[in-house]
Amino acid sequence: MDLTKAIIERSSVRSYKNKQVKIEEVLEVLNIAKEAPSSGNIQNWRFIIVIDESKIKEISTACLSQSWMSQAPVHIVICNDYQEVIDNYNEYGKKYSVQNCAIVAQNIMLTATDFGLGTCFVAAFDDFALHRILKIPESINIEAVITLGYPSEIEKEKKYGLEITTSINEYGSKKMPSGSLIKDFLKRIRK
Repeated sequence: MDLTKAIIERSSVRSYKNKQVKIEEVLEVLNIAKEAPSSGNIQNWRFIIVIDESKIKEISTACLSQSWMSQAPVHIVICNDYQEVIDNYNEYGKKYSVQNCAIVAQNIMLTATDFGLGTCFVAAFDDFALHRILKIPESINIEAVITLGYPSEIEKEKKYGLEITTSINEYGSKKMPSGSLIKDFLKRIRK
């Protein structure tokens, strides 16, 4: 699969087949995803691969009782070891460290899609509970949980068009340098 296809096909999967994912495949996904850029190349992300069923159930409960999560045979918890980023970038470090984790999370989801796996990015969780369940030190932040497995059904979410989400040169401006509007341009290229 090429990158464009992976981006277009990626969706938030909330229903998984009862089929295990080999740990080697998960490691391969992470090995590719870790090539993400990061501030100062600090690579402050840390991954916890969770495959233990009882821990997966606990995590699902800690993620505001999202029971569908317990169907996924793998949870990847993205942690943020932010101190070095703060040391290098002062007041901007915290923000940069979160951005770094977001970039690697997207790489995980796109790589998994390329491998025929489904994922869902989950950021709603009880931080204290996840720290306790996974024995994460207090000095490490949790940024997200990504569920991973073979999708049993895929519901593609409708995305807004560029005419809604994009401005040119200043917020709210829809005029392109040619004088035409973004929506007119999109109509032409969609034909």
